Amino acid sequence: MRLVRRYSLLLFPIFFFSVNVDAQQKIAHVNSQELWAAYPKAKAAQDSLANYIKQLNEQYETRKKDFQDWLEQAQRGCYSPEGIETIRTIARQKTVELEEIPIENELKIQEKEQALIAPVQQSITEAIQQITIEKKYTYIIDSEHILYTSERDDITPLVKTKLAI
Repeated sequence: MRLVRRYSLLLFPIFFFSVNVDAQQKIAHVNSQELWAAYPKAKAAQDSLANYIKQLNEQYETRKKDFQDWLEQAQRGCYSPEGIETIRTIARQKTVELEEIPIENELKIQEKEQALIAPVQQSITEAIQQITIEKKYTYIIDSEHILYTSERDDITPLVKTKLAI
C-alpha cells in the first residue's frame, strides 16, 4: 500500500505537468481552398497554366494535321513499290513521334505547374507561419479536414490580410 502511494505521488507531478503542457498548446485552422480561390496570384498561376496547356494542345493538333496532310499528299504522288515503302517507313517514324508528344507534354505541364504553383504555395505558407509565430499557435490544421471547430480559431481572415487579399 505504501508503495502504491509513493509511486502515485511520483506519477502525479508527471501527469500534472503533461496536462499543463497540453493546456498551453494552441490550435487553429485555416481554409486553404478559400485562400487559393481568393488569392490573385493563385488565379494568375492557374490561368497561366491553362494557357500553356492550350498552347501545347494546339501545337500537337497542328503537328497531327500536318502529318495527315503530308501522308495524303505522299500517297497521291508516289505509286512505285519503293516509294510506297519509303512513305510507310517515314509514316511509322512520324506516328511514333506523334504518340510521344502527349507523354512529353504531360511532363512539361507538370514542370510548368510546379514552377507556377510553388511560389504561390510558398507565399501562403509563409503568411501562415508568420501568424503562427505572432499568435503563438502550436498547430495549424486545414479546415477541410475538421468536422467541427469554433470560428474564433479560424485564421483564414488573418492569412488573407497578410497576403493583401
